[in-house]
Amino acid sequence: MSVICIDIGTTRCKISTIESNGQVLSESAFSHNAQLPDNRLDSELIFRAIDLELQRLFSQFDSIDGITVSSFGETLICTDESGTALAPGILYFDTRARPQVEKLNSLLGEQQIYSHTGHRLHTVSPLAKFCWMRDHEKRLIDNTSYFLFMADYILVRLGASPFISKSFAVASNWMDYHAKEQWPDALEATGMPSEKLPPVRSAGTIAGHLSPDLCKRYHCSTPPRLIVGGHDQPFATIGAGVYSPGDAVYGMGTSDSLNLILPKPTLTEHTYQYGFYCEQYFDTPNYLTSAQLPSGGKSLTWVEQLLFSSSKDFSFEVCERHIGQAITQKNDILFFPLINGSGTPFSLTPLSGSFWGLTDQASPYDLILSVLEGVAFEMKFNLELLHDCDMDCKRIIVSGGGAQFDDWLQLRSNILGLPLWISSSKNTGISGLFALCATALGYFNTLQDAVQSTNPICGVKNPRSSESDYYNKKYRQYRELRNLIQNGVLKN
Repeated sequence: MSVICIDIGTTRCKISTIESNGQVLSESAFSHNAQLPDNRLDSELIFRAIDLELQRLFSQFDSIDGITVSSFGETLICTDESGTALAPGILYFDTRARPQVEKLNSLLGEQQIYSHTGHRLHTVSPLAKFCWMRDHEKRLIDNTSYFLFMADYILVRLGASPFISKSFAVASNWMDYHAKEQWPDALEATGMPSEKLPPVRSAGTIAGHLSPDLCKRYHCSTPPRLIVGGHDQPFATIGAGVYSPGDAVYGMGTSDSLNLILPKPTLTEHTYQYGFYCEQYFDTPNYLTSAQLPSGGKSLTWVEQLLFSSSKDFSFEVCERHIGQAITQKNDILFFPLINGSGTPFSLTPLSGSFWGLTDQASPYDLILSVLEGVAFEMKFNLELLHDCDMDCKRIIVSGGGAQFDDWLQLRSNILGLPLWISSSKNTGISGLFALCATALGYFNTLQDAVQSTNPICGVKNPRSSESDYYNKKYRQYRELRNLIQNGVLKN
């Protein structure tokens, strides 16, 4: 028996077929071409692309037992009674709902929203997106039967009854951080019709079976079970092998995120100020928070292409050589990696990226080194603030494309002063999907066993004590300047 795991990104889909023992039978990735120029997404185009890929997989493999899906979050899809999209959805990073955010924060109170839902309200929020549609696309709202999220939409189109997966519900701003109850004040203030919000389902539960029409189309005699997935962030977390309080996964991609497991809900004045969210971690007794840097890997690709590339194509091998040359040097330049704004902490403060300490003696490799250091300094800043909130990391597992740069990984370990454990999988999201799915289907007794079958830890980078004095001193300079920028004393 095997399962099909689908991970949907804003531009690409990744699909793996995995045997019940964890052996990967097939992997593919393809562009879905569904992102539209106005930050909208044609969800039906994504479904059609996945439908074609499923036809191919069912022709190759027998005994497909289940299908599960994860995706980016916070993108509402308005559907009709059958679960088919009525219009393209607004992507999570779109900022058109800023006036609605300001109005709702004033009406409900920023801290009240945070204390009820575990998330600050900002333009990413599905609740804010709904308010914008209410104000500008009322006919669409009136004609909507269900509000769905992307991963859930695919399972509904495959045959499941409409539902919202729990990992989306906890970040919706209209439910509490356990996703057990809707928040009546939020629904009343926004006019969101609760009857158009389908039931919440937990990851790993059975949402239905592949529809008879699609069984016929795919030539399968026994309909596979459709298993609830959800938001890609918690799946990438559990897929990295992060289960226990104090464990964290440091995802090093275009953006950087450090997802940390907490033993209890932590919502304080400080976590509110710093923008650290809190939500239940699947159906465990634990909770999840995250430190975010929108332009971690993006800062490296930006400076690499700016200095060395005459085309828009990014070469991993060439960049790796440049990093190797850059780290042999030392300099006094500081880089603040906020070229796409600030994540945590202080995500609502408008900041931009900058270099400090440049002279006419600086080489391209000096600039690359300062970017590599700046990304690590910014995460160290977040780790210190997490510590101030009594949320400490005991073990950090790394994953993502940035973790493939060996020299940069060592540099990050040196700056953080912490060992970084290396995940063997390049796609911990797929590993997490398989773990939840395989446990639900009875292939494994525990999530830990399921994750180990596809993604064991394969190494560790330990900090070099010979670098600690130098980087502690440079980090103190970074933090002093950052505080001045944050407080408006310096303009970057």
